Amino acid sequence: MLYLLKLTKISLYLDLIHKQTKHDLRDTDIKATLYYYSDENKKLWRLVYLVESHSQKINFLPKSEFVQEIVDYVIDAYTDQLVSQIPCIRA
Repeated sequence: MLYLLKLTKISLYLDLIHKQTKHDLRDTDIKATLYYYSDENKKLWRLVYLVESHSQKINFLPKSEFVQEIVDYVIDAYTDQLVSQIPCIRA
């Protein structure tokens, strides 16, 4: 039952990310982890899901192709609102 709930939440978050950022992550390997997050704009702590995409590979791209910015998404666990996008570099 918990697994089904998690799949439903991840599907909801993918739709939310697509609507607000136009990034389509439906065909990528997604990991959502629960964290406490210090929201500097609102000066408060939030319980959030950090949504990471693990299959955005940038190795061996032709020089003429542009790489989409790779970011992790911070989503409030209570309100399901996109709080922040955190740029990241995968090594």
